[in-house]
Amino acid sequence: MLWGHSAGAAHVGDYVANAAKRSLDAGIAGAVLTSGFYDLGKEVSVWKVYYGEDVATYAERSSLPGLVSTPVPLFVTDAELDPDMFQEETAKLVAARAAAGRPVEHVHLMGHSHISETYAVGTGDRALSLPVVQFVRRVSGLHSH
Repeated sequence: MLWGHSAGAAHVGDYVANAAKRSLDAGIAGAVLTSGFYDLGKEVSVWKVYYGEDVATYAERSSLPGLVSTPVPLFVTDAELDPDMFQEETAKLVAARAAAGRPVEHVHLMGHSHISETYAVGTGDRALSLPVVQFVRRVSGLHSH
């Protein structure tokens, strides 16, 4: 199981997508993508530190196509108070998977920001942690006692 937030979600997405593009087993039971980015677009990305400035490589480097085709179960989350781009990227991934007949589990965390969503893990606010734990248990075959 891999879980990433923000740039970490993009990196988890890249790992899962690259395995799918190469028809390799990703070797994980599932992935949790929290407020990430998956399509680099057609202009020099704000994420150029990770993906470079050569826009011609962005379509190949974007994880979205591989995340649509992967057999790895995905759990996708974002927050009500996330910057718009993160909500748009999440919506794009959720819609692309649904259009491909491979819907993903999605939780939109009301009242949370890009930071508070993960800061809440381990506290009494289980809006994110409870569905993630349930997803992990379901896809990995683990059951609580």
